[in-house]
Amino acid sequence: MWLALEEAIEAGVQFPDVMFLYNGGDQPMCNKYYPCHDYLHVPPISVIGYNESLLPPNGRGAAMDFRPATGLGDLVTPLFRFTGHSMAPSLHPHHPTIVKLHSHGDPLWSSKRIITRNPVPWQDKVPKLFFRGKAWCSYMKRYGCPRTGLSNMTLDHWEELDVSSEGARLGRRVVRPRGYRPFYPMADWSKFKYLAALDGIGASSRTIVLYHLGSVVLKQRRTAYVEWFYQSLKTGVHQEEVWNTDTDALDVVRKLRANDDYARGLADASAAFARNYLVKEVMMVYTKVLLQRYRDLFEDMEEYMQAIGDPGNSSFFQAHLKGWSRDWRSLGPVPDFIPNFPKTGMFDGRLERVRGLHSGPALRGSRMRRGHIHAGN
Repeated sequence: MWLALEEAIEAGVQFPDVMFLYNGGDQPMCNKYYPCHDYLHVPPISVIGYNESLLPPNGRGAAMDFRPATGLGDLVTPLFRFTGHSMAPSLHPHHPTIVKLHSHGDPLWSSKRIITRNPVPWQDKVPKLFFRGKAWCSYMKRYGCPRTGLSNMTLDHWEELDVSSEGARLGRRVVRPRGYRPFYPMADWSKFKYLAALDGIGASSRTIVLYHLGSVVLKQRRTAYVEWFYQSLKTGVHQEEVWNTDTDALDVVRKLRANDDYARGLADASAAFARNYLVKEVMMVYTKVLLQRYRDLFEDMEEYMQAIGDPGNSSFFQAHLKGWSRDWRSLGPVPDFIPNFPKTGMFDGRLERVRGLHSGPALRGSRMRRGHIHAGN
């Protein structure tokens, strides 16, 4: 994220001066690790959120014990993984810092890892549902495990499915689907007409790439996890759904095969949406507006940031880190070397305006020409 923000600033994007809690983990924090339900704390900014209406009944999710979904969810921000700001294959040229760290002097390192958008003509794609990945299963176990379920189903339906998951360790047990097939680079997924977007432990970060490949994305339906753009994509317009039940994949594939024009329309619509919105420029603008709205939740954020002074003051942040080790839901006491700032935690206090941000009017930016991309989940 930090490299992406630096690149955006160099390009002229002006971010607000704000301190925030960033959660880059595989799970949302609200109502499991962080008390968002009581409106006493501003929600963290996370790369994965959840849709409260899709949480398991009775507020419970097996290993995930959520409080009743009466409060807020995480504020969801883009993950800059496939934008050239990590060593992962990318839709954009890699950031110079990433190239310096990982290319080992190879001038073609980044170009070799570029994911080409829509590289295979529709008529040349294989009419199968495709997926490769680790056999991760969601913490919300009552949703089942689509990666292993569809992998095992593939063994009896090779003509329609090509889903395979490599064994993954979950705690003390190892999930081993039958008949693991070879790994495929993400750039080669475009050889197939239908691509499965399946959760791992939480939402899968690779999902954003699938919409760029000119194939039909079959998005896992039975899940509560969301990323920043999910609500803007419509089933029957940009994608189809799979995993409403454990065995519906075959019915969806047969439906698409029987109506190839409909399938191609979905693929074209999702690729157009991805070109317009699922790119790093829009992600940067989205992050800017999200941070602006986040800052506005605090009456004293400007005073707080002025009191910090130099944002590179490592002593200040080390002091806060010690406070977090006692109670990481707040920033803890302000260090004594900032004498004029109130001795309270930045995240303390009742923040009624949080409700307005979470319910989420659309965020618009210079590249957001059509549709709505929401701040909430």
